[in-house]
Amino acid sequence: MKEERLKLLSPCFLRLLGCGSMDFLTEISTVRALMMSEMESEYLERDQMQSISLQDELLQHFLREEAVIGTEYNAQLLKTLLAHISSVEVAKFAEKFSTARSCVIKIVEPQVHASLEDLKELVLKVNTLEEEKSIPPWNEELTREGTIGQSPEPGIITDKVEHPGICSTEVIHSDDTLSCCKYTDFLDDQTDRDKVDNIKEQIFELQISLSKLIHELEELEGKLEMHSKSDILLPEISLKKQFKADGSLELDLVLAIAQCHDIFLCPYEVSHMTLRDHLSAPGAKIFRVRVVPGKKIFKDLSEDVSIRHKKYIVPQRRKSLSLEPDLRKMSPLGKFVIAGIIECIFRLHRYGLSLNGKFSLDSFHITASKKVKLDAQLKSLVCCRNPDNMKIDYASIPTVIMQILSLYGDSFPIPFDLQRLLDLLSCEDPVSYEVIIRYNVSLMDEIGKRDHFIILFDRLQQIEKEDEQKGMKNYRLKEVLKYIVAADNDDWRDKLHINSFVEMVRQRHLVDSKKIPDGAMDLLKTWRHNFTHLHEVSNEIQDKDQADILDSIEPGVINQFQQGMHSIMEIDIPHLIKTMKM
Repeated sequence: MKEERLKLLSPCFLRLLGCGSMDFLTEISTVRALMMSEMESEYLERDQMQSISLQDELLQHFLREEAVIGTEYNAQLLKTLLAHISSVEVAKFAEKFSTARSCVIKIVEPQVHASLEDLKELVLKVNTLEEEKSIPPWNEELTREGTIGQSPEPGIITDKVEHPGICSTEVIHSDDTLSCCKYTDFLDDQTDRDKVDNIKEQIFELQISLSKLIHELEELEGKLEMHSKSDILLPEISLKKQFKADGSLELDLVLAIAQCHDIFLCPYEVSHMTLRDHLSAPGAKIFRVRVVPGKKIFKDLSEDVSIRHKKYIVPQRRKSLSLEPDLRKMSPLGKFVIAGIIECIFRLHRYGLSLNGKFSLDSFHITASKKVKLDAQLKSLVCCRNPDNMKIDYASIPTVIMQILSLYGDSFPIPFDLQRLLDLLSCEDPVSYEVIIRYNVSLMDEIGKRDHFIILFDRLQQIEKEDEQKGMKNYRLKEVLKYIVAADNDDWRDKLHINSFVEMVRQRHLVDSKKIPDGAMDLLKTWRHNFTHLHEVSNEIQDKDQADILDSIEPGVINQFQQGMHSIMEIDIPHLIKTMKM
């Protein structure tokens, strides 16, 4: 690889031989600047490349299998590699160009004057200077800064005449010369092309800077890895020696703990606080009340009638009021905290470790970088994971959530989205649901919920077609629909009129129910239909409102759909990761 880089400078090696150390460095910088200048000129004139040059590149590719990399990549390659070629590498490689090893001298002159003896004498002189390290540095040609000794006095404009008829301006100068200026669109396209070239050049410069930053980052990561092995692993090894006598901590376990350093709180980490203190601060709320756009409630007007005489009693009837009811759900802080707790346990299992449920709310901290981490003291309680203690870990998370709820008293009921998550954590085998526990719908934002539902529904329709083609009689479809328990009762159809916007979607876009095989599929299609058309019926509806509108009608449908798709192993993990980062 080094020789490939050094071959870039091979045309200029002959003048580098025999230089002193300082002169050698000067010559390298001169050659580097020269090559950079030539490269930049070639890059700027890449659109004017002659076909003969491309022909030569293709010819060398055919004869010598040399790569045809193009002007842009060649400029990027030169600019990246030239900065890393050292004088030691050049000096070592330049030895291959001495007259004793490999040398071809070609003399070109208009008339024959040089003889073989002259050439031998010149080579002998160069070899002598080279051995003595006395080759002088390159003398740059000095050029005068200007050819005119004293600049003339500039003239001034004495008069100006506008000619609106021909859209031109006539200017008279102080030396009685006259010039006419007229704006045209000639070469406007050339100006635009110049702008594009400038932008491309700036992009090229940014790419070079990015490559340098990546190189520096790789060096820092290497140093950080060495630092981590020396400063993080060593304390764990001493911990191993401390517990080795009673056999409570084995070496493999210690090495696994060292790998998950980011899960536990670092002893040297500053500006962190316990999760309990953070949630106890004023203004820290894990729940919020959401006003759903378009939702209506009904109230008997007879309750408001002040005259109770039988003759004047108004018959009971219902009327839509403007009062909009509340939707209780987790706040962004609540989702962040619970997702952080689940993430710690999930990652701990991925490293082959478990806490066997030996953690509580006081075991979690929040750092200055907004990360939830476990207390460092818990490292002494870890054990190798197995299915049983993994279940215990997940079953202990609801206990921590209940401890969080106790900070806010009993006045606020558990919202539906948190209840769906607690149901998964408290089931008989939460390990089998760990993927949708970690990437649960309840922990997504409203836009993420909508996008996740649409992707799952499109995949379900594709599965339905695949099963029909294979003659499987919609086996996987029926398995998914079993989880849509919200469709067991048909009252969800009657609830659609609760929201005026959903009612408008239903009236404008009637869903054909003749071909629908099941009530659960009918519900999913209704949800998919509203996610597509809700924003069309009113400008009041934002993207983040759509999931709340449907949750206010029948909460938990998206959670049930996610669980059903997980049962047939049709959950796209990369999509979930992207959705959770929205």
